[in-house]
Formats: sequence, C-alpha cells, structure tokens
Amino acid sequence: MSRKKFLVILALEAIFCILLALLQWNTSIRFSSVIAFPMEQLGWALRKLSLSGAMGNAVAIVLFFLLGILPSAVWLVLRRKRKTCGPDWMLHGLTLLLFVTLYYMVNPGLFQADVPGGASVLLGGVFYGVLLGYLVLRLLNRYAEADGKKLRHGLKALLLLLNLMFLYDAFGQSLSALIDSILQLQGSSGLSSLAEGMWEFQESSGLIWTYVFLALHYIVRILPDLLNAVVICLAVQALDAMEKERYGEQAVRSVKRLADVCVKALTAIVVSEIVFHLLQLMFHRQIYQVNVDITIPLIPVIFTLGVLLFARYAQENRKLKQENDLFI
Repeated sequence: MSRKKFLVILALEAIFCILLALLQWNTSIRFSSVIAFPMEQLGWALRKLSLSGAMGNAVAIVLFFLLGILPSAVWLVLRRKRKTCGPDWMLHGLTLLLFVTLYYMVNPGLFQADVPGGASVLLGGVFYGVLLGYLVLRLLNRYAEADGKKLRHGLKALLLLLNLMFLYDAFGQSLSALIDSILQLQGSSGLSSLAEGMWEFQESSGLIWTYVFLALHYIVRILPDLLNAVVICLAVQALDAMEKERYGEQAVRSVKRLADVCVKALTAIVVSEIVFHLLQLMFHRQIYQVNVDITIPLIPVIFTLGVLLFARYAQENRKLKQENDLFI
C-alpha cells in the first residue's frame, strides 16, 4: 500500500468516527456509542421491519439470517480459494456471536447490562474485540514462517491496523466520552441539536472552567494516540527505505528520524499530563469535575529505547558495510 492510500484511509476513518460521535448530540437518532455501530442500527431497523406486518417480519428474518451468516460465508470463500489457516475456525464462533449480538440488538429489553452505555456497548465491544483478536491471530499465523519481504508487508499491515485503533480511540471512544461528560454536566440525557448544546454552553457561564478542563483532558487523552499515529507513519517510511536499500543513507536517516520523534513524542506526553494535573490543582475550586489519570508510559518507554537501539545498530551496520566495501 502506498503512503498516500495509507494516509487517506486514516483520514477517512477519523472523519467517520467524528461524525458518529457527534450523532450523540441528536436524540432522534438511535445511536448510543461508536463501538455499537452498525449492529445497534441494524437491530433497530430489523425490529421496525418485523413489527410492520407479516411480510415485513418475513423479510426481517431473512435479513437477520443473511447478516449473521457473513463470517461463515467468509470462511467458505477462503476455503474455496485454499487460503484457510488455523485461526479461521474462529469465523464460525464469530457467526454465533454475531447472531447473539443482532438478536439482542433487535430485542434490547431481553438483555440487561449494568455497564456504562448499556447492553449495546457491551455486545458491540465483545464482538469487535473477538473480531480484532481473530485478525491479529490470522496475521501472525500467515507471517510466522515468511521471508523478510513478506514479513515487512505483514508488519505494515499490523501497523495500519494499530493506527486505525489509535484513531478510533482518539476520535471515536474518547470523543464520545467527552460528549457524555458534557451531557451529564448539563444535567440532560441528550440534546435535540448541536446548536441547542452550544446555546446552553453560553448560558451556563458558571461551568465555563469545567468545560475548559473537559476539553483539556480530551486533548491530553488523545495526544498519545495522535503522536503514536505519527510514529507509526514514520515507521512505515523507515520500512520502505530499508526495503529499497538496507544499508543505504536514506534508511539510516529514516530510522534516526524515527528515534528522534519517539523521544520528542514521549516527552510531550509526559509533560502534557504533568501540566494538566498541575492546572487542575490550581483551578480545583472553579471546576465541578476532576479527572485524575495516573499513567505509567512503560510500553512507550520500552518502544522508544528499542527504536533508539535499532537506530544505533543501523548506523553501525552502515559504517561496517562502508568499511567492507573499501576493503574489497
């Protein structure tokens, strides 16, 4: 996949997640969370169709079966193309899980879940969690014994998947959490429109500092996701450069740039959290909601040190190759 297509996919996902999250402002649309999309809307549509009459009920049953059988249909296509592998048996489990998810989305009153967001969030989260696990296991199985070139393609695919997760967390889950916090602060279960919400924001001047800190908390929360997305894009560039010429100057420069950005990104994440917590302490009398998230960036630190070590190795290997070329 080219860099341009890679960035286009990420941009489209970000826009899509933002639009879905903003639907929470409108209570006339059946939408509880990004993670419940599109099963929640499909369940609502199937229920409406089923209650429309005998013909509608028959059509709803057929559509329910066709939607639920999709994972097994994918397995059948892979089998005919002789591209099945060990983890593909999970597709049949996904079929069963999809049937259960759609059934309770059609009949939400039969599934009571005492969790934030209700049954739709729980069902959607479980389904997407299993689906993501299947995709990761399939990629690992496919590239377990691959050569270097195929491994690089597999790594790029995993990095793209990871970037999609980062952007979903930033513009889907985190943005939905921000909107939920604003709605709860206003003491309402929903707003009829975004304009009405902005009007209430202007009228509630006593809450302005709370709104400001909710926005700051959102920025601090998504900053690691956005910086991680940048790091992954640079990692893909480094892989492309190494694929062209492993010991070339461009490859070494790309890895060195990646290491520098990792250090700066980790520094920005830590400093932003420190500043945010200090500001909350200073203005705690003016705000009605305090967010204290104590995070230990152990994995980013390990990743940064690994990239720094890899950059040193790349520089040393290039130097050794140049010396060998001179000797020859």
